[in-house]
Amino acid sequence: MLINLKTIGGVMRKRIFIVAMATAMLLSLGAISSMADGGAVDGKIIHGGTETVDSIDTTKQKGAVAEPIANSSDDGTDNDATLNVNSDVKVNVEPPATPTDDTEGIKAVAGAEEKAEVNVGTGGSGDVTVTDNTTTSGSTTGVSVSADADSDKSSAAASVKGDVTVTSSNTNDHTTTGIEVSSSESTTGEATTSVKVSGDVNVTGAKNTTGINVSDNGGKNTVEVGKKLTVNSGNGISTGIAVAAYGGNDSVEVGKNLTVTGSEGTKGISITTQDNENTESTVKVTVKGDVDSSDDGMVIETDDGDTINVVIEGTLKAEGNAIEIKTPDAYDDSNLSITAWKIESGTTGALVAANGGDNVSEAQKTVAEKVEKSINYILRIDENSASNVSFTGNNITKIGDLDTAHAGANVAIKLNTPDGYRVKNLYGDESNNVKLEKGNDGNYYLVVPSGGGVWVSLELEEIPDPVTPVDPVDPVDPVNPVVPAEPSDNDDSSSDHSYLDRNINISTLSDSDMSFDEKEGILTITIPKGMNAFYLDSSVLLAFKAKGLKILNLDTTSGKYSIPLTSIDDIVKEGNLLAFVIRIEKVDIYINGLLTREFYRDKVA
Repeated sequence: MLINLKTIGGVMRKRIFIVAMATAMLLSLGAISSMADGGAVDGKIIHGGTETVDSIDTTKQKGAVAEPIANSSDDGTDNDATLNVNSDVKVNVEPPATPTDDTEGIKAVAGAEEKAEVNVGTGGSGDVTVTDNTTTSGSTTGVSVSADADSDKSSAAASVKGDVTVTSSNTNDHTTTGIEVSSSESTTGEATTSVKVSGDVNVTGAKNTTGINVSDNGGKNTVEVGKKLTVNSGNGISTGIAVAAYGGNDSVEVGKNLTVTGSEGTKGISITTQDNENTESTVKVTVKGDVDSSDDGMVIETDDGDTINVVIEGTLKAEGNAIEIKTPDAYDDSNLSITAWKIESGTTGALVAANGGDNVSEAQKTVAEKVEKSINYILRIDENSASNVSFTGNNITKIGDLDTAHAGANVAIKLNTPDGYRVKNLYGDESNNVKLEKGNDGNYYLVVPSGGGVWVSLELEEIPDPVTPVDPVDPVDPVNPVVPAEPSDNDDSSSDHSYLDRNINISTLSDSDMSFDEKEGILTITIPKGMNAFYLDSSVLLAFKAKGLKILNLDTTSGKYSIPLTSIDDIVKEGNLLAFVIRIEKVDIYINGLLTREFYRDKVA
């Protein structure tokens, strides 16, 4: 496996005497001093010291460049170059120009014992805009940063307090890149690069197009995009984030969504690692939003021993394979960690494909299966429920501050219900299609589905005030009328039943005891012989009410009772458990042990 790296000069880059003399003359004119040029500058290249310009607007191929030239002094002071641009950098190369070099918006290059830095927006904010519509070969890049330490220290950095926009219509052998960083060091050197863009990065090319391209031969690279990364290729392959690590340490972070569109072979994230003779590679890629690719979502090609950590806090969505793994047969996946909230693949079958499904050995297939099982799915809680819901149990794994679990894991949910409220609904997905039920132990649980997508939301409702019992002396209430018992030939008629007798044996109905005439809106409950009291949860009546319930019929051995739903509508509420007691010639209804209604045979009160 080969990794293409740009070789940077360092000590290998020797400046001839004429260049050194020209630089000395430039510095003697005061270029080393900090200054702010008035108005836009037609491109700016510095080789030492610190300079400040107001803005850059050029039709040349280079916008703002810091490239130190090492000299013979031992203090290293002249080996640093820092270029500050108060506002925007604009590079616009149009025909009939026939450039012979690469087009670059801002560029920082450092060799051994050198430090290079370009900062855009030092006056508050600034964008980098690069447009190349020529037809020559080469490349177009928004931000280019590289460091070559050789046997010494080397660092290069760039910052943009705004957006980076790169556009090229070149359909020849041309590459278009938003951000490109590379580092190289020997066994004793230390090369570091860093790029920080506070806004969006938008890259549009006619051929092969890349959002962020990171490569190392040792060294350390760090890239941070504060907002969205969008990559689009009209006739070529697009790659959102490409990392090629050869024994180095690389970190890339995108603050919002990564969207990539292009022809077949397009990838949202591409990671290739290979150990060099001295060290193993370490790669971390974080996307704090979604990753959406018109072909493959993520492709990882790695050797045993390299460490790869990918975190996608949103959805990994691909029209092709969601994840493709290319590994040697003898591969230990313990150093590979993939975390996502949800994964959606455009292909059927497994979410993780081995070698893209072509020429797959049994060992590689086993690796892919293990990787899929090891995916950490982020467990989300709706922001309106965050103070009342948490996850608990041994199946939870913390990835930073994220709660995660593997597919198939049974996750316990801990609820913090405020006083005066109770659970109305608890859902486990974003669309509220998965309603979570309470287990036998009284706790709520969910099983993480394959592909993830857990989103828990809690719906609470107030607990209603207890129903005031009817005065047994004068049971007629104008709001909740209770008809006094009529004289009969049994002792029941003269008894005071305002409170439910604890000695009464209350049974539970079965589904076979009920029948519903949806056309007439009549629910008939046939009371089994010998049953004198039964419970009926309000949720049952509410479910039938949703289907058009109007009349509740009780068919008992002592007679039939017709109860209009409107006469009990105020007590049929979620959470109310109704107790029906069948007496001689009447039925009493209790809530919390208190009499709330009386109904007589063949008569409605």
